[in-house]
Amino acid sequence: MSSTLLNKVCFVTLSLLSLMGQNLVNAQEAAVSPSEPTGKIKVGLMVPPQNSSLAAATAPLINGVEAAFKEDEDRYELVKYEISESGNVLDVLNHAADTKAMLMIGPVLKTSVDKIASLPYLPLPVVAINKTDSAVQPELFMSIDVAIESEVEQLVKVALDNTAKNPVGAFVVLATPNSYDERVARAIVQELSKNGSVGEIRHVSTEQISYLRTEMRGKSFRGAFFAMNPQQASLIRPYLPPELPVFGTSYTNPYRTNDVMTSQT
Repeated sequence: MSSTLLNKVCFVTLSLLSLMGQNLVNAQEAAVSPSEPTGKIKVGLMVPPQNSSLAAATAPLINGVEAAFKEDEDRYELVKYEISESGNVLDVLNHAADTKAMLMIGPVLKTSVDKIASLPYLPLPVVAINKTDSAVQPELFMSIDVAIESEVEQLVKVALDNTAKNPVGAFVVLATPNSYDERVARAIVQELSKNGSVGEIRHVSTEQISYLRTEMRGKSFRGAFFAMNPQQASLIRPYLPPELPVFGTSYTNPYRTNDVMTSQT
């Protein structure tokens, strides 16, 4: 299980918690009497039975989520809820809601994710760690596909929506010759093409950074994508036009990255 994958899950989950934070706190305060302390926000983590084959397979993912929450343990309490089979997901979610959990992370198994996506309602928000094929999904449901191509699909939609007021010009996709960067860059270009837009891949090495501003001068780009690690992106960002919208996946802007110059899905 790669660190990029763990960064993605932790970043999206804790970012969602940050966005929902005030509503969660308000709901939690409303659920207790004025004399009771509100305590931490309880977050559920749906896990398979111990000693099962799925438990061993998902252990790195679960360990990564636990590690991320330890950095926010003053605000959140992470509680595990065991799921024995896909058929009892609603029972697990109801139990979590009854025990005052405000958000559920998981499940991972696709059959369980599809089962949740097919439910008419959810007793609490769910961040499933797998993609569902269900066209109709309940409210309070969000799924994270760990494949980079799936994240790029969502990222491109964000970029197109955020640049719709000035849809002139192509997007520039900044990458290095690294094989993984190339994969991300090609995925971005392909997804842009599917949506009727154009992406131009530009390879930028450390030695070429100083020439980047000159090369881009006078060219009207709709926006820029980073297909590189955060260290490379931080070096390049100051050489881009400040008004240029910039987008990057969790690979470029992973959990706990402090570079505020890089946009995020």
